[in-house]
Amino acid sequence: MRFYMHDTVSGASPSAVRVVRGPNSTGFSFGDVFVVDDPLTEGPAADSRAVGRAQGFYAFVSRRADAPALLLSLNLVFANASTVEVVGHDPLSAPVRELPVVGGSGAFRLALGYVLARTHKLDISTGDAVLEWELHLAGSNSTQGDLTAATAPSPNGSSSSSSSASYTVHLPLLFIFIVHVLTSKMEEGN
Repeated sequence: MRFYMHDTVSGASPSAVRVVRGPNSTGFSFGDVFVVDDPLTEGPAADSRAVGRAQGFYAFVSRRADAPALLLSLNLVFANASTVEVVGHDPLSAPVRELPVVGGSGAFRLALGYVLARTHKLDISTGDAVLEWELHLAGSNSTQGDLTAATAPSPNGSSSSSSSASYTVHLPLLFIFIVHVLTSKMEEGN
């Protein structure tokens, strides 16, 4: 699946808002954190058919000005209420960036895979960008087709609308839990 994310940080109605400013007071740099609610569209034009929203955050994590990079955590919330969770390292200067898909809900329940992200358009003066996302999923019951029409199977196995509950794993908490379990096991062994 291919779609476009419109990340607008400028103007009166931005879709990405800086909530933390890093030590550098100008431009975009290490330590800056943005919360986003970016539109997703079928084509690169802002007036293309909407397919959903990218909601979450990204943080500038590289101190190197010549190699800017983000840590991003985004829920791709499609028009059919199904979601795909993308969490990973985004080296902005690479022409193609691979980002891991770590889960999903609805038609994409338990999805795993990756996104190939390309910068389609970038306005250096404002920071506004249009990104092309190519989504590749495994373990999903709907990896092709219309993002606005997919349905999710209900727990009893029948097909239903995608209004069923969605489950998102909070990766930092999962990591802390795993470290706690491993530490406990190591202490038991001593």
